[in-house]
Amino acid sequence: MIFESDKNSQFLSGLTGDDRKLLESVARTTAYPKDHLIMEAGDTVKGLWVVVKGRVRAVRSYMGSQITVATLGEGLVFGEMGFIEDLPASASVYGDADDNQVAFLSAADLNNLLVSVPGLAVRFYRALAAVISQKLRETSARIPALMVEEVAQVVQNPNTHTGRADLRSLPPSFVEGIDAFKGAMAQAERMLNKERKTADEVQPLVSAACTALRESLQEHVKRNEKLSDAIGAFAFRETFPFFMASQFIDIVYTKPRGYAGDFETINMIYENRPTGDGRIGPLVDRWILGEPHCSATRQRRGTVSAHIARLLAASPPEANLLVTSLAVGPGREFFDALELDRRGQVHITGVDIDPDSLNFVAERASAVGVLPRIRLVQGNIIRMATGKAPIELPPQHLVYSIGLMDYLQEPVVVKCLDWMFDILEPGGEAIIGNFDSRNPTKAFMDYIGEWVLIHRTPEDLRRIFAQSKFGERLVEVTADTTDIQLFARCVK
Repeated sequence: MIFESDKNSQFLSGLTGDDRKLLESVARTTAYPKDHLIMEAGDTVKGLWVVVKGRVRAVRSYMGSQITVATLGEGLVFGEMGFIEDLPASASVYGDADDNQVAFLSAADLNNLLVSVPGLAVRFYRALAAVISQKLRETSARIPALMVEEVAQVVQNPNTHTGRADLRSLPPSFVEGIDAFKGAMAQAERMLNKERKTADEVQPLVSAACTALRESLQEHVKRNEKLSDAIGAFAFRETFPFFMASQFIDIVYTKPRGYAGDFETINMIYENRPTGDGRIGPLVDRWILGEPHCSATRQRRGTVSAHIARLLAASPPEANLLVTSLAVGPGREFFDALELDRRGQVHITGVDIDPDSLNFVAERASAVGVLPRIRLVQGNIIRMATGKAPIELPPQHLVYSIGLMDYLQEPVVVKCLDWMFDILEPGGEAIIGNFDSRNPTKAFMDYIGEWVLIHRTPEDLRRIFAQSKFGERLVEVTADTTDIQLFARCVK
């Protein structure tokens, strides 16, 4: 019987044994090899498909690149919306395992059964509704703003900024520092607007005032842990109009894509082109883009691309170098490596939950001519790591994630490392990045931008690796020149 009941298939498990026999009697089963096209986007196929054996992947095209949006295993269904609404397919479907069998149930045959067998229609559409409901939940999990419980922002809603503490309970030196900051910014406004000073002439004053505020906030939060939230809330309220004139800080705080470190934010750091509102905004923007956490973000691009280049130099000239980037963002680090790879050996798989991130990468890949060497997968990395959304990859030489792990709690990082271990070939490397607990901009990120990350020490990273399948293997932890961006590397 090709339609065996499967607890993982809400469709088949929702039907009786007799129902499944009836469907089997009208099904047309076809074998498809790996990467063979089963259904093309835009096709109007009046029927329903069930994966009998193997696995299929649904992909959508953007700028000539195929972005994997779903992977379906045995017992799972596709084409259900086309069957119900008689609309063209929204994605193409390909065989994804070495041996795949897919059964097709035509709409005509299904409708004949549904009207002729008492009770079948009720059970069939209830089972189909469960399929649609499950896929809707999967789709919701791909939206960064709605998946706080699994990946993106540590703080789902902005903190309240009132009622934290009476002004008299705050450290007087901190309050005086806030007043000095506001006075300096008011002076900068006068110099720009009334005295007609140039931006370059005023920039040192703005940068010095912002740096002093950032240092004061960091110092007082660390020194007064019980008052840290009150100190942060007061700093936010008093400085909001000045800092939000910076486009970068504004986007970090408002999180239009659901979390602070999205691909647009990271790309703004890479581009380093200050802008903002009024005459003061670009000056604040220039300051923040030069701060240690932004400098560290720019440096990690070069660190990873240089490491890929070293692996490539050590590879045989005829061999491919397979690399996977988790939470790919703008992918600038692997573009640097691809553009230097004259022999075409480097092949990248980029995984991200945000389709716009993948579209950005696909567009750039097309522009620089490296599209054939990039595979893009839209997926929730946490669901992949926990086995809820499997992805098939050949053994990889390098798997890295430089902008994700400091959003995740320790048990989840361990699961991600387990997944990385499993897809590495023997001798392959895993690299994860994490902000160091010494980050001097942590309090500013936490309380002004509400860009809340889990900062860790080198010892923390070694302990996390030891809890994963990497076990007691040697973990090399290095820092960049800012001393706040850590890289933990381990060889399988």
